[in-house]
Amino acid sequence: MKAKLYYMGIKSRCMNRKGYWIVKHIKDKIFFVLKRKIYIIKKHLSDLKDKTPLKNRILIETIKQIIMAVIILSIFYGLDFLWRFRDQILPNGHLILRFSLPNLDFSDFSTLLSSALIAMLGVTGVFLGLYFSNMATVYSSRYANAPSKVRILFENETITNKGIKDIIQFIVICCISLFLIQIDKTPAFFTTSFLFYLGIQNVVAFARIGKRSFRFSDVSDIATPVYMNICDEMKLCCQNQFLSNDPSFQNHHYKQVADHFDTLSKICDYYIDSQELKGISILNFTRNNIKILGEYWSTKNLIPYNSKWFPTILKYKKWFTAKSYEVQIALKTGTSIQNEEEQDIFWFEKNVFAINKKIIKQLINSKKYDALYEYLINLKNLPYNAIKGNSLSFFLNELEYLQNELLTLVDKDISDCNPNIPALFDALMLLYVEVVLGIQRYYSEYSFDNEFSEVINPPVSFAICPSANSAEMHSFLLKLDLEKVINDKQITPSWYIRQQIAKADYEKLIKSLHSIQNIYSDIAPSFAEQLIVKEKYAEALVVISRIAEIKSKCDYALDTLVPLVRSLQNMHIDKEDTWEEWTEEQFAAKIEMVATKLPDLWVRASVSFTFENINDLALYPDMLGHCYNVFCDSLIDTITSDRLDVFEKIFSRFLPIVALYHEITRKEIIEKRREYNDSYILHLIAAPFLEYCTICGYALIWGAITNNNNWKRTIESNFMKFLEAKKENKKEVLKYLIDVIKITADALPGISERDLLRSSWEIRINGAIKNCSTAHVIHDHWGHHYYKTDDAVINAFLRGKWDHNLADNAYEVFLNLFVNPFVDEDDRFYSKFKWENKIDERKK
Repeated sequence: MKAKLYYMGIKSRCMNRKGYWIVKHIKDKIFFVLKRKIYIIKKHLSDLKDKTPLKNRILIETIKQIIMAVIILSIFYGLDFLWRFRDQILPNGHLILRFSLPNLDFSDFSTLLSSALIAMLGVTGVFLGLYFSNMATVYSSRYANAPSKVRILFENETITNKGIKDIIQFIVICCISLFLIQIDKTPAFFTTSFLFYLGIQNVVAFARIGKRSFRFSDVSDIATPVYMNICDEMKLCCQNQFLSNDPSFQNHHYKQVADHFDTLSKICDYYIDSQELKGISILNFTRNNIKILGEYWSTKNLIPYNSKWFPTILKYKKWFTAKSYEVQIALKTGTSIQNEEEQDIFWFEKNVFAINKKIIKQLINSKKYDALYEYLINLKNLPYNAIKGNSLSFFLNELEYLQNELLTLVDKDISDCNPNIPALFDALMLLYVEVVLGIQRYYSEYSFDNEFSEVINPPVSFAICPSANSAEMHSFLLKLDLEKVINDKQITPSWYIRQQIAKADYEKLIKSLHSIQNIYSDIAPSFAEQLIVKEKYAEALVVISRIAEIKSKCDYALDTLVPLVRSLQNMHIDKEDTWEEWTEEQFAAKIEMVATKLPDLWVRASVSFTFENINDLALYPDMLGHCYNVFCDSLIDTITSDRLDVFEKIFSRFLPIVALYHEITRKEIIEKRREYNDSYILHLIAAPFLEYCTICGYALIWGAITNNNNWKRTIESNFMKFLEAKKENKKEVLKYLIDVIKITADALPGISERDLLRSSWEIRINGAIKNCSTAHVIHDHWGHHYYKTDDAVINAFLRGKWDHNLADNAYEVFLNLFVNPFVDEDDRFYSKFKWENKIDERKK
């Protein structure tokens, strides 16, 4: 450690001298010129090789192999010579070295060695002939009509060529060794050991390349070297090194990768045109594409924003954006305005997904939905890297493309006979969930202090910091450097520097929040609406069920993102520098708007799906049950948060779902009545109507507590509409409702799992009532208190109750207010504690 510090001290002192940099500059220039000359010579030899006749090339290769074999054998024969005369060479003191090798006379084994070499040569020749015969068969069946780039990849496959080269080298060495044995130049220990090692290596090489030859029947496998080359070029351009920031090298890496993508595209086209598409095989192709894209996105933010890695493309210019002199010149010359140039920062991604899109279309046309499903699952690791590489908008556009492809797929009316179709929609919605989670994960690792330190004090002068990788930040930092040079100190206050860096991070964060909002409030609901219009209810229900999960993940992400937004907004001191306005209230309002859309989607999809598959519901997930439970939880949530407008829209569609769910539940339970006891069956059958009355009771109590009669009017109007539809048998329906609820009213709690769920609802309602600021509390004797309202029924119900059971048996309120008046007195429902008898007394 001390030596290292001493060396670093000497180096730092040398770096402070002008001569050090002069010498370094000369050295770097010499090395660069040498590398350039070597590259030119190699390229010239490669071009010359292509022009050389085959006969001459064979002769040159033979001479090279013979020279290499002579050099190798000369080395080992030299070692043999040293071994033979070790007694004269090594001093007497080194006895271990002198006798560590066996004292054998190999001249006695020359015949045996010759026979062994001849046998190995014979076996090698047979293996080599069989291998080339097999490769010729593969070539003729797979690559004879392939594009030239595909054939060249097959011919120049690295591992196979290296193995064949080693085998040919072994044959040449064996031939020369046999010649030396014939002229009484018998090898000794080292050469013999080396020859036997080559023989073993020969067997291993044949096993390796022989096994690999079977893989060449799959055309996509020959793309492996191309992917390796893309990764190498990509790393050279993305890493923070001096040459990676040179425009010439950047453009060179771009051209190389663009050529590799052209090769991959030709391989893909040829593979698809061969009409032998295999799902698993082609997935290896897409899997490699996804892998290199993930690696690229993880380092893309280290590429300079003005790098020649991003090609320049022409874009049609609008007349209203043209400058006055451009318009004048165009009108004077009779030409159009000149096109404008812009960097194509997504060229790499476009090439990757262009190949994948060809495969997706082919998978859809060939109905390989299992392979398409696996492709969608393989995409789940990309969202986090897309955010890291500032490519989230591009990834969302690709998801929109997949969404449109799936919509086109269901138009073919095949989803009813293929259960894999809904799974594709589920996998796509999971990708949207992963986007939200990816955003949360990225910003949970974010630290402004680290970003600030990297921008102000980069590890090296040419290092790229993601936060400063933009034209605005680059210009700002150049001005800071110029300021330090001119004034020998920093004049710009630190808070202003922090504000500029925070602004760049803030803009990216707001874009991420807009993406979350767009996914939840626009993309997912409109997707479900399109499926319902197309009458694809199974797929629509899959999408709708995932919307609730997206909402949960949005809430989870906001716990991380909102404090971060506030901390960045606190750094906005200079108000003249405008930032995009964002408030949590506006964002929450847009998110909550979805709550008014979902009930209609749930009802339309779940009811239609239930009736379509009424006889086969056991084959599908319980979507109607999912819809019913989502409605219940949403209604409880709207009550506790006092959102009457949302409650009205959800509640207006609630009763039809309750009636249908009750009927479906009754039918299924009766079919399986032997599996349950009678009491449990009755509780399950009664649960939907009991919970409907309970939720209505909660709303009535909450409306009375908050002095808002609109809650009661909402319950009354919706229930009256239901009774008007049942004019002919209104009394029978209400009597049935009372009889069903009486089943559970007289039973012990805890028999059904739904009892625990209803208890959790009651706890939420009780908590909301206790925290209600508008509640009128009357304090009685002995520390007891009760709630006073303008509703005599609610007063009678609440009187004598404690805070922990205010909403207990809330269904009794609804039944007494809206059901009992329409049935005969003998059929009416009476509460457990007969509180309804005290209503007139409470009025007084």
